[in-house]
Amino acid sequence: MPYIIVADLSSETIEKYEIDYQDYGRGLAVKLLIEHTPEKCTRLGSENVLVIAPGLLTGAPVACANRAAVAARDDGMAGALIGSITGDLPQKMASLHIAAMVIKGSSE
Repeated sequence: MPYIIVADLSSETIEKYEIDYQDYGRGLAVKLLIEHTPEKCTRLGSENVLVIAPGLLTGAPVACANRAAVAARDDGMAGALIGSITGDLPQKMASLHIAAMVIKGSSE
């Protein structure tokens, strides 16, 4: 079963928990963004999180399959900023059964 990694930079802790979601990629990234942030937070504030979630087909031997969604809260209207990354990270996350990584807090 896939799992989520939550890294809290403020408390310097890492949590790992299994999920039973049926979402992957952008859908999972937005769901985790809603769970881990307040509705109105600033883009660069310490309460904002960064979510990285590989897609369902990441690692499959097809073109353009090694992509992951990257999401964070936007200023103002409770929106989300979502982008895509490609490369080795999404493939490695998928091969380790990591459905998403949530990075929150701030380090000193």
